[in-house]
Amino acid sequence: MEAQFEALSELVKNGQKLNFGQDFFVKFYQAFLYSDRWQQYIKGVGTTLLVTAIALVLGVVLGAIVAMVRVGYAQQKPHHRNPILGIFNAVAQVYVTVIPDKNYYLADKQYPILDYARLDEMIQAEIPSVQKINLYDKLHLEDYYRTDLHWKQEKITDVVDTLVQSMGQQTNTISDGWQIATEDFVGAYGAASAWKTTPDKMIYRTDPSIERMQVYDYERKQNVSVYAPEKIGGMDDYDFYLWGARALLTIQNPECHNGKKLLLFRDSFGSSIAPLLAEYYEEVTLVDLRYVSASHALELLGDTEYQDVLFLYSAPILNHGDSLRFG
Repeated sequence: MEAQFEALSELVKNGQKLNFGQDFFVKFYQAFLYSDRWQQYIKGVGTTLLVTAIALVLGVVLGAIVAMVRVGYAQQKPHHRNPILGIFNAVAQVYVTVIPDKNYYLADKQYPILDYARLDEMIQAEIPSVQKINLYDKLHLEDYYRTDLHWKQEKITDVVDTLVQSMGQQTNTISDGWQIATEDFVGAYGAASAWKTTPDKMIYRTDPSIERMQVYDYERKQNVSVYAPEKIGGMDDYDFYLWGARALLTIQNPECHNGKKLLLFRDSFGSSIAPLLAEYYEEVTLVDLRYVSASHALELLGDTEYQDVLFLYSAPILNHGDSLRFG
């Protein structure tokens, strides 16, 4: 087939006119088969479908939670109203942020990536009442671990500033208080590699404010520390941050007295950023919809009033949105 295309193309170059069948073959081959262009079309369609799926999942999750709160608030009996539904219904500001996968910063090296601009447009169209916070220009490839998918806590101070300022607060300069948790962190990518990889250094922030924070684990029904040194050297060193996978946690900051509380719907990326966000709130509650439904989480939280609600999810998790429990 390639030889026939080359032969017919040569005839065209020499000024010879092709019949209908020959002309159709040359144009078809050139459009779809030449240089494997059909693969580019498939990748393009696949990316479009993937972006659509992510936006749809996020829209369904947020829409379902908001609808659940609206309906629950409306159906309450006059003298038996739940304060949390009232706060969600009338006061709380809702924000959404998509954490880009680190291949977003490898686009110039021909790595396949999502069309994030299109994703943002679709999120805005699906949930216009929610404020979108853009983090794409606040991160760089070196802000992620080389052997893992997660971001480095010491590299996301600009992200924290952007989130906090977008939610209406002034930020403080974070320049000290950094310590090394381990110099031998090999994340999920490194562990899956057939080659021996150079470990990453895991750094964390601690200061008197963070040290005084109290973290309540609703699964274990007890208070735990912000960081878990005993997790270093285990199955996943990243579990050092807030003890890894936890359905529901609440961080209380006795050093903050601004009357503000944050409800953070998150995935594993939230474990390392939550202690930094908690410096700006009296209380931060983390809900991981992979392990607990939104309705059950709100039931457990009772009458807590939140001023800000932030949905902070990475693109890979949204790509597998069937794992999120929003019922």
